[in-house]
Amino acid sequence: MALTRLEQSFCLEYTKDYNPVQAYIRASNEEDPKTSYNESRRLLQQNKILRRIFEIEWENRGIEGRISREAIIEELKKVAFSDIKTFIDVDDEGEVTLKNLDDLPEGASRAISKIEVHSGRGKQTVKLELSDRETCLFKLGEYLGLNNDLNSALTTLERYDYSIVKVPGGFQVRDLRYEDESFFDDL
Repeated sequence: MALTRLEQSFCLEYTKDYNPVQAYIRASNEEDPKTSYNESRRLLQQNKILRRIFEIEWENRGIEGRISREAIIEELKKVAFSDIKTFIDVDDEGEVTLKNLDDLPEGASRAISKIEVHSGRGKQTVKLELSDRETCLFKLGEYLGLNNDLNSALTTLERYDYSIVKVPGGFQVRDLRYEDESFFDDL
């Protein structure tokens, strides 16, 4: 049985990040998260959808296809959570020396984007540049599905001491600064 355009698009989008709700939103332009959740679950219960997802994954298995999702996440984490202290030593006088690359922890050098060596005045200086952590953190968040509108909203609420609580009939925003929960019973 042939897939509809929406079903085919959903399958392609799903294989990008394996997030069914986000895949449905991208495939359908649906903005309601509840509808997207229900429809994505419905689609993933169909054999023809699962078969097409498997086919897409199989078609993508070149060199890139052999790289697992976990391997990509691990590489992004190495750069995103790299620390300059891994690469340098600072003595008591504040003199900074670069550690030998062979002495670095396994995979740490992957966070280095550039090394420049300059000689002059009888002294050698080394410039070490690390990869852009902010970009890697964003990519990692995107890959894990953390950069969607819902998570952005929840993060903003938490930043200002609010939370969302499920209550009968829906959800409620609560101000965490109030210790007395009975305050909300009257609303």
